[in-house]
Amino acid sequence: MNSYQKFFSAIKFENGEIPVAPFLLTFAARFDKCSYSDYCTDAAKLAHAQIVTRNYFEFDYVTVASDAYREASAFGANVCFPHDDVPYLKEIYLKNLKDSKHLKISGINNYERLKDRLNAVKILKEKFAYSVPVIGWIESPLAEAGILRGPSNLMLDLIDSGSELKKLIKICSDVAIEFAIAQIEVGADIMGIGESIASLISPGLYREFSLPFIKKMVDEIKKFGVPVKYHTCGNTSHLLSAFLETGVDIIVIDSPVDLRLAKEVFKNVICIKGNLNPVDDLLNDTPQSVYKKSINAIKRGGPEGYILSGGCEIPAATPHNNLFSMIRATRDMSLSGGKIKHDC
Repeated sequence: MNSYQKFFSAIKFENGEIPVAPFLLTFAARFDKCSYSDYCTDAAKLAHAQIVTRNYFEFDYVTVASDAYREASAFGANVCFPHDDVPYLKEIYLKNLKDSKHLKISGINNYERLKDRLNAVKILKEKFAYSVPVIGWIESPLAEAGILRGPSNLMLDLIDSGSELKKLIKICSDVAIEFAIAQIEVGADIMGIGESIASLISPGLYREFSLPFIKKMVDEIKKFGVPVKYHTCGNTSHLLSAFLETGVDIIVIDSPVDLRLAKEVFKNVICIKGNLNPVDDLLNDTPQSVYKKSINAIKRGGPEGYILSGGCEIPAATPHNNLFSMIRATRDMSLSGGKIKHDC
């Protein structure tokens, strides 16, 4: 069974093997000796870093995710690219919420950073067609609104300017759908949605300002027969039941969330991906401990309908042997009763 088959079998809760798919962005760039500014702005370099990293470690997917500012760049935000660090916005782009009515994107291919991501999808699909799944990437509408307004302003908007905020979120949603479809058309096998901010809000606010838009996006993406991976950050324990209503196929559960709770809530409907702590477990712990924690994560979250990974992005300086320990754990774990084939 190749990586593509393993991944899609896990989505269907039919996996005979457990995929392992840590979220590797800055790590992949460093592994390939590529500056992170080049990784974020040059599709060929991003794709090459993903290819060599995947082939060395034999992970079970590749991704075109790089930073949260692709769509923001197209809207007109001024994104700064430090030579070998993550991008950032020089200043808040949408200082007045009412100015959102002027936001417009006309044609994905008319914007360099959106087109660059499409090119990365093409390269990876040509390399790994139906052997390793290629994960596309868009920002959730609420997360994108937070990028454009700034997190503090967004929190105030949620309380004081609900109707105006929904107009902005709708604009972000429409662009995200168009961007997702463009990636699917050039070869993305699965569409990732980055939801970085939901953990900061209540279930009521999530249901009002995020859930309806996520459901719409998922419905539109699935018209193309492509599964959706929902990448959530932070402690989202209070939102798990709402996540069940999104219609997504995979949810990335961050390390503060109990995998057993997520599995109980998702009831063999949504495949779980996660959730080793990227810093405490993968960056700073030992290979032996990572192996044991990986086994425990598989037991709590799976083994069927489960993908082993960190809860969020893996730090660039993570020891290679710690990542190899994750792979060894998945290979040592039997899905016939979830028993260990070999001693820890």
